[in-house]
This record gives sequence, C-alpha cells and structure tokens, in this order.
Amino acid sequence: MNGWFQILDDHTDDETLGAAVCEALKQSANPELIANVTAEQRVSLRSEASALKTLFKALGIRSYRAYTDGTRHVLIGGQGSNLHVIPSQNAGPGKGFLYVADGEVVNDASPLELARAVRRALKRCN
Repeated sequence: MNGWFQILDDHTDDETLGAAVCEALKQSANPELIANVTAEQRVSLRSEASALKTLFKALGIRSYRAYTDGTRHVLIGGQGSNLHVIPSQNAGPGKGFLYVADGEVVNDASPLELARAVRRALKRCN
C-alpha cells in the first residue's frame, strides 16, 4: 500500500468514477508515492495495518469491523491495457473480502467503459 486513495460519494457519475479508477491505477504503479499523508506518517505506512488506520481516519471510522459493515469491494488489476475487474463477497471482519473467480476482463477501455465495468462488478458484490 502506498497510501493513495480517493473518497467518492454514492452519487458519483461514471465519468468521475472512471477518471478516479484510472488515477488509482496510475498511482498504484508507484509503491513509493504516498500522496495522502504527511512526511512523518510515511515510515508508519510500511505496514498494511498503519495504512488502514490512515484510511479509517479519513472515513471517520475506528475499526476493520466498521469498515467491512456494508462495504462492497472490487479488485482491479492487470497488465497494460488488459484489466480484470473482480467483484468480491464481503465475508465480514473475520475473513474480509473474498474475490469471486469470474471477474470481467476489459481491454483498452476508456475511463467511461471502465467505470461501467466497475458498476457491473459492484452489483455482483454481496
């Protein structure tokens, strides 16, 4: 985790969502970039637990249990312009998010097409 995240509200339009996903993919390629934290926090973000604490603070929650409550989670990754958009099952704080085997592959997708793939995956999350 490099500390980068962006919070979008529930009513974000597809263009904004697509742009945010593209930016997240761009930022994730740089493991050293820590955009949302101060220089003093950089050392502590070397562990996943510390990175999650930073995220929880931004979301106004205190625990992983609160984070998982009602959360839908989609994994997006791949190589170059071939991306996999994979929905997950929310198994609660004990098991976390379990990815389903059959995600959607998008090739050379525009930000708008990528946003639509993310929305389709979110509908499959439970």
